[in-house]
Amino acid sequence: MEKNRKLLFGQLQENVGYIVMMMGLSAVTSVLGLTIPWFMKSFTDNVVVAQSFERMPQICLIFGVLIIMRYVVDIAYEKLLAYVTYGGIVLKLRKQVEHALIYLDSKYLYKNCGMIPEKDVESILLGDVDAFKNILSQTMKFFTELLRLTVYIGVLFYFSVPAGAIVCIRIPVYYLLTYLFDKPLDAKNEEKRALMSSLVQTVKKIFVSLPAIKTLQAEARVEADLEEKVKKYCASQKILSIVSANYQEINTAVNTVVNLVILIFCGKAILSGSMTIGTMMLISNVQSRTTMPLFFFNNYYLQYKSCFPGISRLVKFLDIDIEEAVMDGKASFEKIELKDICYSYDDCRTVLDNFSLEIKAGEKIVLIGDNMTGKSTLLKILAGLIRADSGSIVVDGRPVSAMELRNYVTLFLQDQESYSYFGNRGSGGEVQLENLSLVKNINTSLILLDEADSGINEKRLDQVYRFFADDAAVILVTHRSVGQILTEYPNSRVVDMASKVKKA
Repeated sequence: MEKNRKLLFGQLQENVGYIVMMMGLSAVTSVLGLTIPWFMKSFTDNVVVAQSFERMPQICLIFGVLIIMRYVVDIAYEKLLAYVTYGGIVLKLRKQVEHALIYLDSKYLYKNCGMIPEKDVESILLGDVDAFKNILSQTMKFFTELLRLTVYIGVLFYFSVPAGAIVCIRIPVYYLLTYLFDKPLDAKNEEKRALMSSLVQTVKKIFVSLPAIKTLQAEARVEADLEEKVKKYCASQKILSIVSANYQEINTAVNTVVNLVILIFCGKAILSGSMTIGTMMLISNVQSRTTMPLFFFNNYYLQYKSCFPGISRLVKFLDIDIEEAVMDGKASFEKIELKDICYSYDDCRTVLDNFSLEIKAGEKIVLIGDNMTGKSTLLKILAGLIRADSGSIVVDGRPVSAMELRNYVTLFLQDQESYSYFGNRGSGGEVQLENLSLVKNINTSLILLDEADSGINEKRLDQVYRFFADDAAVILVTHRSVGQILTEYPNSRVVDMASKVKKA
């Protein structure tokens, strides 16, 4: 909650100049918004009561000019609001989310406790930023509506102190009613959502289970269960509708009483000669306008509550660590040492236990072993995609971080779907070779190939093994016979992950 407010008020502080400008425009709009009450007063007093219909064109002309001025100011306000929210704040936030998404620390991708669902990232980039934008723009409007309410009450006090006092008394009454009905409405809305969710899930289960239902001849039982849920849902909707109607009717009754009391005061003032009929019409119109800001304030609170989960998710995502940019150019090394590397998955299955390996510049290594012996895990650790639970990686005598390893390493991933962004997706050998060409275009000192030769036709394996002819160090994970590789590249070293024995 505190972080949500911090993000919100931080953006407001950064754009305080624009907010002041909008409040200025809002003040002008509020004054011009009194055009209709003023017209009603002038028309009634100066034309109807005074029987001076010759003045009607002049009054209508002034009224038309004021209407045009109000339109211009309103459009200027909306344009400024759109510029600040969409052209500034929303764009900035989406860029932050975009940057965090691309440079997301890899630890959030491979440990289950930190994995970010795809739908959440999508919701954050689009829906949650929009939710924050709505709250932010509504907050800006909050100040302008507050100013507008102040202007309206000021006008009422100017023309009639009793009318202004009555409207001021109505404000706490309005919010008292809102408070009294807030919890019942919230409870019934929550109950309605829960029952609807249960009903939807039941319908889905029925649809999936239809063959079994028919085979077991359980249609009548299932129908009875579904009918019970439908009845509960409809009953919940009925009660919610009644509670909501009560709230609306009581509010209407309060407003009617307020209007009546104001009319009584105005009527007495007219009879005493201290007020004109036109002034009474102006007061009646202005006091009815004071309900709009009150409704806005209440709606703002409800909207903030509904957007709270999305904003919380956005704030949480922006708090995630992101990696610094990888340095430009190729980083070379003489020797990379993995010392006592340990790694286990969240199911407590250990795949690397005090594993050590030395990789020299330009060295060619073939990594073999059964499934689940940690071959792919080792390559991901070397590529800096995941962090070892313990142990260290040393480059030329200097311990390096996971992010720094990116300067030295390019990894060809076993999961071919990882390359779908580049247009190369699928399981065919042709697609795999296309994906492999992406690795070929990256100039790094260590190339890691995770089963790059699987699914490749025997006649085209040379397109994989050609990496062994390069200057870069290469580690190839393979389930194929290593005889062909050792025949063509006799200086290659074989590391058996199953036995942890390094073979010449």
